[in-house]
Amino acid sequence: MELQTGYERLLRQADRIHRFPAKMTPRLAYSFLKPIVDSRGARQIRFHDPMCGSGSSALVARSLGLTVSACDILYPAFVITKAKLIRLSNASVEEMTCSCSNIQPSGKTKPKHLWTNWRIWFAPRVLRCLEDVADQIYGIRQEEFFPHLVTALFQAIWDVSAADKNVLVPTRSPYSRTPPNLRPKNVLDVFRRRLSRIVLAQDALGALDVSFQCPEVHQVNSLTEDGWGGEKKDVILSSPPYGCGIDYERIFRLQMRLWTRFLDEDSIYPKSQFVGRTSHIEAGEEALPDSEIDSKWFRNISNANPARLKAFIQYVSDLRSFLDCCARHLSKTGILGLVIGNPQIARQEVPLTRIVQKLAEEEGLVLETRPHCDPIKTRTQNLRLRSATGPIREEFLLSFSFR
Repeated sequence: MELQTGYERLLRQADRIHRFPAKMTPRLAYSFLKPIVDSRGARQIRFHDPMCGSGSSALVARSLGLTVSACDILYPAFVITKAKLIRLSNASVEEMTCSCSNIQPSGKTKPKHLWTNWRIWFAPRVLRCLEDVADQIYGIRQEEFFPHLVTALFQAIWDVSAADKNVLVPTRSPYSRTPPNLRPKNVLDVFRRRLSRIVLAQDALGALDVSFQCPEVHQVNSLTEDGWGGEKKDVILSSPPYGCGIDYERIFRLQMRLWTRFLDEDSIYPKSQFVGRTSHIEAGEEALPDSEIDSKWFRNISNANPARLKAFIQYVSDLRSFLDCCARHLSKTGILGLVIGNPQIARQEVPLTRIVQKLAEEEGLVLETRPHCDPIKTRTQNLRLRSATGPIREEFLLSFSFR
């Protein structure tokens, strides 16, 4: 289903407030949600994204008038999604802009909070300026626009570091060896430019007629009951991790170096709870559908890289738990949409879409229509691929309902 040009432009403007790897495109979310809205009416639909990432699918749901909730286990994803979904009043936008203009560096050049390899990422006076900005933002954490300021800071941290500029996971390579030695004024200019993009996103939310009512956005583990709330969901749409060894927490490790000191223990989840992890392996082969254990791909990876195979089996076990939660919290007439890519492990493509379909069938969910293919034109995560032997060229939108 095609988007109207003006509507798509506004969606993109509202969506582009922070770089985020493997994000769902608004166009794909729209193609899934619009036919449901046309047949049921927006007011009758309770939408939930339990692994919301940067909140793109929830943004489309809000633009279509659905009752929206979302969650993610990663704190930055939770904050970015809140900034993307919460429409501020004109007075709040003005107050946010004023607060931003009042943020000033201390003039000191020695950073306060250091870690082992901080010098490869930041010049000393740049890091101190970022710390000063972070301190002042945290001081106004009770304001409605707090997540918007944090989102602008997170992107600015990336921008003024030695991280490669053309990849979606902060890495440092021969293409970017020297940390930018910017003056504090220049660091502030970067931060304010990032906040100006958030102001433009607020304009787009207004043009899209998104309500001022705050959606439910939480930082929780979607594999537990805490991530689902009491009411059944009419539509669940999400894009789980690929499960091919990508360290998703590393995406924001650079930004969190400056922000973790402000967080309580409940906001920092152990890696053992992340989906797609490569450590804390607990699952065995019984997590896979029986038919996959005798397959060619399983034998090839078992011989080539048994450690990566164990990590993938743990990922499938987590998907089982996730689909169980989805089935229990989906209404009887509800629809579950999952965006899945077939990853490569040890030069072998894994038929993850087929595996997910089989796991869903075990929960009483059947595929509604032929999977919709969404080509991925550009999604470079490293200049040299480390976590997979080849990029994922396309994703598939799988739509499930109860029998």
